Amino acid sequence: MAGASSKPHLIPSQPPPPAERSTAPSKQETSKNPAELQQTIDQLLSQVNLPEIRSSAVDRKQDVDRPNNKRGTVRKLGQLVPNQAIQPTSVTVSGHRLVGPRNPLSTGGEQGLVLTVSRKTPFSVYLKRALAHLRKPKAGPLIFRAMGCAVSMALSLALAVESHLQIARPAILTKELSTGTVVVGDEVVPRSESVVEPELIYQTRNQASIEIKLSIKI
Repeated sequence: MAGASSKPHLIPSQPPPPAERSTAPSKQETSKNPAELQQTIDQLLSQVNLPEIRSSAVDRKQDVDRPNNKRGTVRKLGQLVPNQAIQPTSVTVSGHRLVGPRNPLSTGGEQGLVLTVSRKTPFSVYLKRALAHLRKPKAGPLIFRAMGCAVSMALSLALAVESHLQIARPAILTKELSTGTVVVGDEVVPRSESVVEPELIYQTRNQASIEIKLSIKI
C-alpha cells in the first residue's frame, strides 16, 4: 500500500477543444486575406455601371458649355441697323443657309481708318494697323469701334497706341470717347427631341458699344 501511494498521479493530457484551434489563424490563411479582399472589391466594382456615370457627367458639362441650353442653340446675327426687323436667313434647296458677306476689318480711305474690334482677331493685328496708319504723313483720324465683350479690348488698344506712338512736338494726340447701346439679333434653334426640324425663334437684345477716336493735331 505504501509503495502504491508513493507513485505520482499523472493526469493524461487532453487536446485543446476544436473551437480554440479554429480561432488561431494560420499563416497560410492570413496570406490569402488580401487576395480575397481584392477579389471582393473587384466584384463590387463590376456591379457598378461606371460608363453611364461618366457619360452623364460629360452630358451635364456639355449642357453647361452650350450657349442658352435651356431654349436651344443660339446663332448670333450681329448688330441690326435702325428700322430693321429680323428676317429669316435665306436657305438653298439642299437646306444650307446662305450667309451674307461679313463686314470687313476696316473701312475708310487714306483720310481715316475705322477698325471694328472683335475678340476673334488677335490684338497685335489691330495694333500694327493702327500704328501704321497714324505714322503716315497727314494721317486722318483712327477710330476703334467695339461692342459687348470687345469693349475692354478697344480701350486697351487705344492705350497701347498712345504708348507706342512717338509724336514730335508741337503735334499732339487727341482722344475722343463715346459710349452707347446697340441692338443685336439672335437666331435660336429650340431643343426638341420629337420634332426633326423645329421652328426657329428670333430675338433681340441690347449690347454696350464704344467708339474711340484718335487723331494727330499740329
